[in-house]
Amino acid sequence: MTNISNKDDEVNNIGVFIMKEGEGRRRGWSAAIATDLGHMPEGCLEWFVDADVVVLESNHDPEMLRESGRPRDLIERIAGPKGHLSNAATAEAVAEIVGRSHSGRVQQVILAHLSRHCNTPKLALAAQGHLACRHGGAIRIRAATQYAVGPKVVL
Repeated sequence: MTNISNKDDEVNNIGVFIMKEGEGRRRGWSAAIATDLGHMPEGCLEWFVDADVVVLESNHDPEMLRESGRPRDLIERIAGPKGHLSNAATAEAVAEIVGRSHSGRVQQVILAHLSRHCNTPKLALAAQGHLACRHGGAIRIRAATQYAVGPKVVL
């Protein structure tokens, strides 16, 4: 297990990279996990390329965030470069990760850290529709919920 760091930010550790080496004829596996990004720095993106499992925050829908009734400074912080990834920003990051990865390597994408008040699993998953269209179901895409364990990842 290795910390994923963002050299652009004073809060350096933003995620983890986990890898298990293969034994005999079995191939190993890897998972990359990050939340509280605000934006996807190039140095962080590289940790996700060719990971079997990608876990990224898909925190908010910008329209729901704007209409949330939250104070303006909080909305700006959440939507800013040191806040959280929107559904669209996560979709762009995942498209970049899959595009740079070897064909068939990324097996699962789990959308994490969804805002209870400014997002829904349905909206987060809909933003990832490009993956389903391009990869014909070869990549399993799921949304984690805030108050339940899961989804379970089997490699």
